Amino acid sequence: MLKVVLSQGTSTPAVRSALATAFPRQGWRVRDATSAAPGLRRFLDRTGLFMTLVALTAPLAGGIGVVSGVGSWAEGWLPSIAVLRALGHPRGSSR
Repeated sequence: MLKVVLSQGTSTPAVRSALATAFPRQGWRVRDATSAAPGLRRFLDRTGLFMTLVALTAPLAGGIGVVSGVGSWAEGWLPSIAVLRALGHPRGSSR
């Protein structure tokens, strides 16, 4: 590993492209302050993907819970509705 301090006004992308042009087959890795810890970048990317997955599945799980709750609530009213229908209450009437 070789650490180089660049002079004032020299940009890392310029040095990176100059090295790639001068030594095309060397396969050097040039890191700067934005890419100093690639493991941390990978961890943050994976954490972001996981949080996206959680954000997409949470409403699905909540929706299943709501549908289940409404279904059981409506099922509790079925005997009353059956009695009213047996007594001649018209369907769809609110009175």
